[in-house]
Amino acid sequence: MKNIKFLVDDNIPGFVSKSLTGSGYDTACVNKGASDIEISKTAKRQGRVILTLDKDLANTVLFPPSQFNIIQLAIHPPEKHAVLKAVLDLLASMELAGIKGLIVVTKHGFTKIEK
Repeated sequence: MKNIKFLVDDNIPGFVSKSLTGSGYDTACVNKGASDIEISKTAKRQGRVILTLDKDLANTVLFPPSQFNIIQLAIHPPEKHAVLKAVLDLLASMELAGIKGLIVVTKHGFTKIEK
């Protein structure tokens, strides 16, 4: 499972990215202020799963789940420990092949949207 490569949006607390890296995950952070299009192109080119709080990246018309792998965290407030717990719970519950398409994560679980 640690073969997953993440592209962490700048709206994710730095603590989360550092914790994932410390746990053995390959993480890269987007440049501050990068547009959603830039983020999606970088993720696709590098074979990374986008990790974001941004609802716009969950737009399946602009970012079709058949082309992009996105984990959109719908956790409010986005407190760093709650965000990290949600991500780790998701990773613990899914097989490597399960990180495909759009996955929306809340404090109470996740919804997978794959088309």
